[in-house]
Amino acid sequence: MGSQAMSGRVSQQLARSFSLLQKHGSGSLTARSGVRRLYGHNAATLLQKQPRSSRAEPNAAKSINVGRNSTPRSEKLDWGPLYPLAGLRERSELIGGDSQRAGFSARASAEAQTVARDNAEVASAPLPVEEKWEIKMLYDGECPLCMREVDMLRKRDAGSGKINFVDIASDSYDPSENANIDFEAAMGRIHGIQRDGTVVTNVEAFRKFYEAVGLGWVYAITKNKAVLKAADAVYDVWAKYRMQVTGRPPIEQVLEEKRKRQEQLKGASKDRCRMDPTEF
Repeated sequence: MGSQAMSGRVSQQLARSFSLLQKHGSGSLTARSGVRRLYGHNAATLLQKQPRSSRAEPNAAKSINVGRNSTPRSEKLDWGPLYPLAGLRERSELIGGDSQRAGFSARASAEAQTVARDNAEVASAPLPVEEKWEIKMLYDGECPLCMREVDMLRKRDAGSGKINFVDIASDSYDPSENANIDFEAAMGRIHGIQRDGTVVTNVEAFRKFYEAVGLGWVYAITKNKAVLKAADAVYDVWAKYRMQVTGRPPIEQVLEEKRKRQEQLKGASKDRCRMDPTEF
């Protein structure tokens, strides 16, 4: 960083000298004053002592070497005794340009390596549980018998996330995120939602849940259509009376309480939106 800044300052000073000499000639008072300010008394004295015959006219053309490619360039200037400064000016421009290009290349290379490393980390990072599930299980979190089975499946799932457990009794349950299955329908029977959006219910849903955790053999027999039909009939009886069996209020009362709670939550949300902004 220091060498680049120094090269930049040298280039600026030489450019100013170049402009003074080009405009006023190497022997003029203005040029000597400008050079004295930039480089000190000795450099200006060189100009003053130079024979007038050897001083270049302001519009005199001279071909000088401009860098590595050694390509002649016509400039309306003769640096006279300060000619070494011309080479210094050209070299400083060349060094500055190389430093800038080298710095840019280094930064670009570092940025490219950072992007490549970030992409590799993203590609190798494990997916969050909610993104790698195979099937959603809509369960009633207030049903004690249901929760026994849910807890067992969670232990078998062992954090692999193959089952996305969704509590329909939660105030945050959103049918729009779950195949538009509303609370009443979800309370009526067990529902599963596969990754492709397919909805399964009753015993078939249980078979999918158990298959996801490596216990597919438990319900394997229900792959037979006749057995599945009989198993669904038994499940229908359980679904119809599960509220009474588990000592809970009738389904109608539960639905009404759910409706009132949702209205209260909506009212509270509106009240927060209507709060006086001067209170903040």
